[in-house]
Amino acid sequence: MKKYSVVWAREAVDDVKNLIDYLTRHHSNSAEKIFEAIVAKADSLASQPERGRKVPELAGLTELKIREIFYKPWRLIYRISTNEVRILMLIDGRRSLEDELLRTLLIE
Repeated sequence: MKKYSVVWAREAVDDVKNLIDYLTRHHSNSAEKIFEAIVAKADSLASQPERGRKVPELAGLTELKIREIFYKPWRLIYRISTNEVRILMLIDGRRSLEDELLRTLLIE
């Protein structure tokens, strides 16, 4: 079975840090557990990255090989390349992906 390296984009790392900061302030008992579960979910992509579903909002961009897996309610969005799975972002699944992408593009 082929193994992929799992790499986190800087923006995805920032997304996780922001989530954990929020959880630490508001739900301190669960922050560490959620952090560990999200990292484990991402690491599991090293052996089966194709198991995630195609991102519905990006259905017309199939050549990008962008997929997602869930640690509900959060969505881990990633891109598969030859030997790598790059985690692109972590977003709250209750939010609009289009709004999150626009927010990311507008940040200078």
